[in-house]
Amino acid sequence: MCAGGSTTKTRCFATNQRLTETKKVASANIPLTEFEAIGMLRAGHRLQIERFLECMSQRSVSFREKDVVTASMALFWQVAPNSTGMWYRDAWSRIANSADANDLVLDCARHAQELLENARENWDGHNVLLVVTLFLRAVFEHIVPSGSLEEESPGASSTSQTPQVQRAQHEVARVLRFSRKIAKEWVKKIGEATDRCTQEAGTQKLLAKTAAVASTGVLTFMDHDLLMMHDDVADFLHLRAVAHDNQSVKELRQHTWQRQHHFHADAENLLQRNHRLIQDTPTCLDNFLQLHWGGALNTSGFRTNWQRHRKGAASDSWYHSEFVREGSSQSCKVEIDVLGGLFLIDGKPCRRLPESITSHAVYDRLFGPSVFAVEPDGRGGYITKSNVQGATFVFRDGKIPEIEEVRNGVCSILVPDSCFKIISNEPQSTNDFPRTFIQDYSHWITRDSAMLYFRPKSYAADKFKSFDPAQDLGIEYVLDLETRMTRVVQKNGWFLVDIANHTHKTLFKNIFHRVCVQPDLHVFAQPLKCLGVNGSQHFGGERNSVLAEVRLPRLQNLRFDLLKFDSLIQSSNPIRATDYRDLCVAANQNFGTLYGLQHGLLLEGPEGSHRQYEKRVLLMPHGKTKRISREKIVIDVDNLREPAFFKYELRDELQEVHPPKPRHATTYLSLLHAITSGLFPDPFLGCTGTQKSISLLQSGRCCGNLITSMEDDVIEILAREVITLADIANISPARNFYPPNLEVMEVVEWPSSFEPLCAHNSFAFLAMQRMDDMSNTLKLICKTHKIPDVQKEAIQKRTGHLSKRAMLTSSLPLYPMDCNLDDEEFSRVFGNDDVLCEWTGGRG
Repeated sequence: MCAGGSTTKTRCFATNQRLTETKKVASANIPLTEFEAIGMLRAGHRLQIERFLECMSQRSVSFREKDVVTASMALFWQVAPNSTGMWYRDAWSRIANSADANDLVLDCARHAQELLENARENWDGHNVLLVVTLFLRAVFEHIVPSGSLEEESPGASSTSQTPQVQRAQHEVARVLRFSRKIAKEWVKKIGEATDRCTQEAGTQKLLAKTAAVASTGVLTFMDHDLLMMHDDVADFLHLRAVAHDNQSVKELRQHTWQRQHHFHADAENLLQRNHRLIQDTPTCLDNFLQLHWGGALNTSGFRTNWQRHRKGAASDSWYHSEFVREGSSQSCKVEIDVLGGLFLIDGKPCRRLPESITSHAVYDRLFGPSVFAVEPDGRGGYITKSNVQGATFVFRDGKIPEIEEVRNGVCSILVPDSCFKIISNEPQSTNDFPRTFIQDYSHWITRDSAMLYFRPKSYAADKFKSFDPAQDLGIEYVLDLETRMTRVVQKNGWFLVDIANHTHKTLFKNIFHRVCVQPDLHVFAQPLKCLGVNGSQHFGGERNSVLAEVRLPRLQNLRFDLLKFDSLIQSSNPIRATDYRDLCVAANQNFGTLYGLQHGLLLEGPEGSHRQYEKRVLLMPHGKTKRISREKIVIDVDNLREPAFFKYELRDELQEVHPPKPRHATTYLSLLHAITSGLFPDPFLGCTGTQKSISLLQSGRCCGNLITSMEDDVIEILAREVITLADIANISPARNFYPPNLEVMEVVEWPSSFEPLCAHNSFAFLAMQRMDDMSNTLKLICKTHKIPDVQKEAIQKRTGHLSKRAMLTSSLPLYPMDCNLDDEEFSRVFGNDDVLCEWTGGRG
């Protein structure tokens, strides 16, 4: 969060003008008045503490938003160099060095106490607790040196201080303990709310909030006698263990820096204090067991013999003991990491799954960052304590975790997606299933049937919890492991045609290779049935004329029907585009332009009818283009961009490929014309692809309506168009001096497989102008977009001085006149007449 201040040497200045300018970057959840109050905290570094107290006392800042917490942390812990070169926190100099600082410290403790009392009944404001705790830690650090248990008495660390200072430090410690008490209360209340919650999404939010509050409670412990003694060890370990049990692995590594940063700052001192306290009073670990583990709480008595792991080793923070209940000969081994909070019983976690399961890709694919309260199932695994989405899950550790689900008495076992991968040395080897059947679904088998069920990929999906194999609920597809046929649940009698099938290969090789790769082609059909007394065979179902259905899921799930054909008027089976009424795939994909392009599917009217050429549509996949040779230009259909395809209309009367309304469609069409251009005019266009491409770039379809809305996704839309413009610019040759320091010789890098006359210099200049127009338009709505350095460098090589001079060479008349820039574009490249004279004079 921007604090609105600027620093010059050791003085900070903040102005209302700068603060007003930065309002546009404020979070939408933060009121502007609160944003101004936070921003003015950094004005005058010696008054920052007083300003923060003013915000606390007047409640001008709620301290509930994450950005406010971040700004507050920057205020508490900022440092700056003084004249001696040493780093210190000058904002706290009044507390650390001033003789009259006691009143200020007491004010800090009093306002913090009031803020905590107001927030005590609402555990939803856990960020308030975090800010106050961090604030009091900073105050306590600057008024109190570290205490030591090795001194004569618990209070010996402060015997040299005045009674006023002792009173101030005791007051701050008291409020910190009050903050700890609130954290313990909230952990208990949130746990009760979690047990009552019936929605899985709400449960996961409550668990994350439990971890946040417990981590904040851990921050109230410091290496000092006033804040951590023998009776506090059990509370420290309990809060640390609760934070660990309720955080996902990703959160432990990434998302809790606000709370863990300061804890780790003095972790070594806390670890050594824990060792000393446990050595003096080993029963404090027994107190932790009774506080955290139901196995020790629900027993009349137990015996332990705590021992520390090998000192100085990596496990230096671990303690272990044999746990024996009174009157029982059976025992178990309990272990506790007094720093990290991990608590183990016989080597297994007590309340959460081990990290070896939660960090595995199989678990992450199904459950994501979710965590569950579990308990041992008595067979070496773990079982969820309560229902999760209406089911109970069982986990077993191993090289690949085993996950079982018990729902309505039906036991299902998860099949990892890695089981579908075939290891082969052949580069073309693949699965029988299309790619999305593996990537977009989770796969389950039941113990009492030979069926493989395709269910939603995430356990949080609504369809996942409605799973009932007897009624085909919560299932998309079913694979019969005996017949090896995959049934479509939503279409009775239809089955998936696997990739290795001859029908699938034929459809892909002859037609659909133009818009997708084979793993992305879905073909469904009905099995042959013998109907009638004459033994004739045909496909059953309501639509008797449909032999198969083809779907392209990566192209917005376009659908096609393979129909029976009439041998009198048709030469092959017509393939009807279901999403485009009365249009079929054209038997002849050559339409007189875009020569050499291996992709793009042409649709036209039914073959042999009077409407065959009445309307023709070109479906063009949207991806990176590459010109391999004059006869072969390809599109990377395996890595499609957004949107996945564009629909163009072929207008014979106008001799043009007409783009749809979105401007990006026109820009992409311009790229296709440019990359497929030859030296001679295309029969359909009546001109070369280079001429048509430049004409489109200069038209209002590429220049107008840059911003049609002020939504947040406008930058993403323009960013995708910038990628296409960069591809257009790369068609122009790159010119550089050789060697660069002499600027005598010129080196020209022509694009591969292009005739020099087709690699026009205007492409780069027009693309650069379109990018400049986008940048200027974004500034009008207070938004910016940074062009990647690679694209920017490539364009600069093609729009530099040498490229400008090439625009004015004597070879220019060889180009068709409509490939040149118009007057306005020409002036934007070369400037005024004086500059043009310099170029024509040869001094460029």
